Amino acid sequence: ACFSTPIKSQIQQNIVPKLVDALRKEPFRLVVLRLLYHLSTDDRCKSTFSYTEAPPMVYKLVVKSHETRLEKTLAALAVNLAMNQRCAERFLGESGLKPLMERLLRSRDPLLAKMIRNCASHDMASKEQFREYVPDLVTLLKGCEAEDNVDLLVEVLGTLGSLNMSSIPFAHLLVDYDLVSLLQRLLVPGFAEDDVVLEVVVFIGTCAQDPETAKVFASSSLVHALHDVMADKQDDDEIVLQIVFCYHYFIQHECTRDVLVGQTEAVSYLCELLYDRNEQISKLADQVLDVVVEMFPELGEQIKLRKFQVHNAEWLRACEEDGGEGAFEDAYDMPGHHDHEGGMSDFHWEDAANLGDGAMYWDDDDGQY
Repeated sequence: ACFSTPIKSQIQQNIVPKLVDALRKEPFRLVVLRLLYHLSTDDRCKSTFSYTEAPPMVYKLVVKSHETRLEKTLAALAVNLAMNQRCAERFLGESGLKPLMERLLRSRDPLLAKMIRNCASHDMASKEQFREYVPDLVTLLKGCEAEDNVDLLVEVLGTLGSLNMSSIPFAHLLVDYDLVSLLQRLLVPGFAEDDVVLEVVVFIGTCAQDPETAKVFASSSLVHALHDVMADKQDDDEIVLQIVFCYHYFIQHECTRDVLVGQTEAVSYLCELLYDRNEQISKLADQVLDVVVEMFPELGEQIKLRKFQVHNAEWLRACEEDGGEGAFEDAYDMPGHHDHEGGMSDFHWEDAANLGDGAMYWDDDDGQY
């Protein structure tokens, strides 16, 4: 039974509580679950659920289920309700995270993992309960890779990536559980599916918020691996955005900063991203480049020139049309010009600078179920 959005809006206030009451009656339960599931796909209905007894009842059905894996309609309803923060708070506040995690570790059910992941995505006091289960999640993650259980792998990675909590010792996790090797394997181009790659990048970004992880990342090949992923997935906005988010944290610590700027072409790519049609990507790239200019003054003029070209693109085109391609370059002593369609082929970085002993090289180049 599927409802159009206008009908859902009209009936949610009265129908949802009545259906929740009917959920108590075993003979009608499956039909009621299906009706509630369809209603739960509407965000406005989710908030209505939170003011009924639906969250504790669904929670009880989940943890008391005798099936190895949850019945799909029940699981889908739980997943959708967990997207609402108030419902998630009631899920975790009823008996805590423990029964859900115990069931997950026994059943390895991807849909249950998705419900738990959605609960972890909210910034709320009960999120602190996850800290106790981080070692279990990491162990489960490594088992997923060994078993090639991609669906569960995505959800466990997504859960870990949502735990942006200062109380979690990410540096120790990366080392003690040899997660660096696992992450490096999953980032090899062509090795893993795009949804896995995205969750790996998000998790690295979460780890990078812990300053203690900087030395771990700098001594591994993960900084280089992210750069390779950037080149390989340049048309995937979400992956690119999350990689730039990682750069935002890498650039704040000397050891990862030196690797990122001195041993990869990240600055060149960030300059390219200033032109990106995705405003989030271009703005974040701009912010990271501001830090690069601050930390590496020798690159400042090149980066400022590129920013000038981005912010004055229309005026530059007018100059070229009026005075020819060389007019602007002669006036500002430019090393080249940027062709938006052709990339950075005429923009030269050879004189940028050297870092340490190595030369710098520049090249062109939703949770709902």
